[in-house]
Amino acid sequence: MNALSFSHAVHFVHDLEAVRTQLQHFGLKMETTEKESLPGTQSVITEFGLSHIQFLSITEKEAASKSFLGKEALQFLPVKQILGHLVIETSDLDGLRAQLLKKGHDLTLISGANEAEPLYTISGTLGGLAYPLIRKSSFPKNEAGHHALKEIHIRVDNPEIALYNWADLFNLQVIHNTLFLGDVALKFTKGSSNRLHALVFDTFSDTISQTEFRIGEGFYRFR
Repeated sequence: MNALSFSHAVHFVHDLEAVRTQLQHFGLKMETTEKESLPGTQSVITEFGLSHIQFLSITEKEAASKSFLGKEALQFLPVKQILGHLVIETSDLDGLRAQLLKKGHDLTLISGANEAEPLYTISGTLGGLAYPLIRKSSFPKNEAGHHALKEIHIRVDNPEIALYNWADLFNLQVIHNTLFLGDVALKFTKGSSNRLHALVFDTFSDTISQTEFRIGEGFYRFR
């Protein structure tokens, strides 16, 4: 059985320093480390316990257009700061590829040794909703911190169709209209954006408990 887990989300942002300031305003005491960036971009990784968010901004348009994530970011920035991608990981990349091929899809490498990390796309979309990016598990997870990602909300035109399409594609069980990547719930809700909408965290911090804020068009909820 090919176990899948949440790796990280990619959030396209216009100003990384403004994001830093906003996170500090809400009392988030997270370590942030500079990520090896793609050409024409700058990225910061913000750790949330066992998961992380990659905030990516554009520094030079022509150079950024030469990479997959940079090109996608240019379609939205600076006007729309969206949660651009969900990235999931597998310890059995060949097994996942064989599983997808049986369902009419394939994995395509989108970044090589000259880019930040090897990532793969799944061919096709579902009514405009892109499938998750895939990476191979390579490093042990960090120890759990004060915040743990528990829910991922995706807005789609038809939540039921998306739910059962992803369940079939990834061999995931539907439980109360929800899919699970490990202990992270994946929920499809009604909306026209056809992309990631919100990330929901359990927190042990009284400072940020019961707080919601947005960065561009992406929402972060702490409960």
